[in-house]
Amino acid sequence: MSYKTRRQKIMHMYEYYHDQDCSVAEFARRTGVSRTTISRYFEKFKKLEESRGGKKLCIDSYYLQPAKRKTVPTKFHSDLMSALPLIMANCKATRSTPSSIYEEYHKMHPDGYSFPGFNRIYKAWKKETKVCVYAHRKVTSISDEDIVILNQWRRGTDLEKWRKAVVIQGSLDGVPLIDLKNKVEVGMLSVQKWIENFKVNGIEGLKKKQASLEPYKKITEERTRKVMALLHEPPQLHGFNRTTWRLEDLTVAYMTHYGEKVGMTTIRMCVKRGGYRFRKARMVLTSPDPNFREKLDRVKGILSTLKTDEKFFSIDEFGPFAVKMITGWSFQAVGEIKLVAQMQKSKGWLICTAAIELSTNQVTHFYSLKKDSDEMIKLIDTLINQYPNDKKLYISGDSASWHSSAKLKNHIERINSFADSNDNTTPYVVLVPLPSSSQFLNVIESVFSGLAKSVIHNSDYESVDACKLAIDKHFEKRNEYFKKNPKRAGKSIWGKEVVKPVFDDSQNCKDPVYAR
Repeated sequence: MSYKTRRQKIMHMYEYYHDQDCSVAEFARRTGVSRTTISRYFEKFKKLEESRGGKKLCIDSYYLQPAKRKTVPTKFHSDLMSALPLIMANCKATRSTPSSIYEEYHKMHPDGYSFPGFNRIYKAWKKETKVCVYAHRKVTSISDEDIVILNQWRRGTDLEKWRKAVVIQGSLDGVPLIDLKNKVEVGMLSVQKWIENFKVNGIEGLKKKQASLEPYKKITEERTRKVMALLHEPPQLHGFNRTTWRLEDLTVAYMTHYGEKVGMTTIRMCVKRGGYRFRKARMVLTSPDPNFREKLDRVKGILSTLKTDEKFFSIDEFGPFAVKMITGWSFQAVGEIKLVAQMQKSKGWLICTAAIELSTNQVTHFYSLKKDSDEMIKLIDTLINQYPNDKKLYISGDSASWHSSAKLKNHIERINSFADSNDNTTPYVVLVPLPSSSQFLNVIESVFSGLAKSVIHNSDYESVDACKLAIDKHFEKRNEYFKKNPKRAGKSIWGKEVVKPVFDDSQNCKDPVYAR
């Protein structure tokens, strides 16, 4: 038999109390009420009827609560009640927890309660006595000057200051930390931190202090550099059977390679700080060269042991580009908009072939009519004439066919054989190819980006010769600046390079926004 309310159960037992149509055991079986409960209610019915002169009762569940059993404190309970005040008074822990208090109790009474029984009684005792578990963090005194400031904070409109004032003054008055936490609606750690700061530094410890961001900036920059270095390598080198990077794979590769735990959000932000969105990074930054690491290590090895009589050149071509009115950013009057016609008649076109020497940051350039092996031969001969006293010239370029053609290699062999036969009076030339599709490692690309921003964008030259003159002046001033300031390559006022023109496997020398 089931009852929708407790009142119905009591009414049914009261009817049975007068009728007694079956045994108590049978009634208990049918109703699901224990015989002990039935007996206690019968005693209650009898006493209430006697108090009413033998009249039947008007059943009200409020008045028919069965009498509670009287509990007699056991020895375990008495020992615990006497031990708790001593434990709380002598607790030296930074933070008193039920576990730490139980350890102290168990040392005093090894045969006492187990932890579940202890914890149940301890919580009831703590609630009844309102003991401050965090007594070691309680504010013991507040100076008159600080009281004036705290009262101003409580009357003010700054929520943060109001919270701190409530916590400090409440702690002095002995309010439990849990009550203060609930009142100001902050976490327990914040409440504890405010009290600790006030006890150590007074009111000054509660005032906001701007933390130095310098350590975090260094960590962010280093992490971004590592992500860029990974992004340049093909995924196959890290065990992923893919041709392009995914964010999940890049995160796993970072944690495996550097042993540092990071999340995908951090990796995504590092890619963004590097100047790329992930789709652009897939198209521009990843090299599919299976020998990527070997070629990269060779370049690093040469640069790390480069002697004073050796030079390392990064070479490439800028263009072809048309000489006409080109869009770009410029200062304009309010309401005035500069218009550039989409269809224009070109005044001519240019190809600028150039090489930058990494140790001195000097650019050598000339103008070409095409991109082929003959122009590369002309560039190498120009460099040999410009640096005749050096013993070795390293030539590094991307994987364009004319940068490592058979004709170019034969010409270099003749130069080297002549250098051997003449006791190294002519520089020895060595080709150091970069990995395929790795323009981001070609330092000259950074210089070309600075050239484009400085003298090409927002330009309208009258002729090809005028454009050449502007380019010549740009490189002339740039070379002159780096002769005077050899330690700070790439920080000139006219260069505007995307990154510092030094070799680094983590940087992106070619900005896709300004790609030719």
